Amino acid sequence: MLANYLTWWLGSLPVLTCENVNDVPSSAAVPLERMQPAARSLWTGYISSRRNLRSAQLPRLVDVVKYAAARLVQTAYEQAQSNAHATRHVIALLQLSENVLARPREALVHLLGFTDEAAA
Repeated sequence: MLANYLTWWLGSLPVLTCENVNDVPSSAAVPLERMQPAARSLWTGYISSRRNLRSAQLPRLVDVVKYAAARLVQTAYEQAQSNAHATRHVIALLQLSENVLARPREALVHLLGFTDEAAA
């Protein structure tokens, strides 16, 4: 689901219309701030449903976001199957995945809206 939220956000970016790449995230049709509460709620619901497991057995949130990044690669691959060439959206999905894998804690805080403590 976290990958779906990021894919949804990325798809709302007006990549083709922004002249300055720094303006792209703030001009998204679906702002990160709108998606972040759902991502946090999803994690909270998952953790609360796993009360019977010892905390050491629960996957860490950082690991979960890495799996989400891997799913972004799968989504890019699936979308690329219907095109002769990689689209800008496919390339953006791959770049987002690389960024999340390289800095998962930063992705949790800045993309998904988790606190620094939750990402530790």
